[in-house]
Amino acid sequence: MEVERAVLTTVTLPVSLVKKVDKLVSRGLFPNRCEAVRYAVEKLLEKYEGSLD
Repeated sequence: MEVERAVLTTVTLPVSLVKKVDKLVSRGLFPNRCEAVRYAVEKLLEKYEGSLD
């Protein structure tokens, strides 16, 4: 199985959003901020996938 290479991307978010992401992490829904943001981006792309072609 081939593992897809990751690319480091810096994202600037308002403090209010970071606090909400941190709550999800502290509740154990995600292991860390990175995984929470990755999940959110994946869901966004799934929602708009048809309009990207």
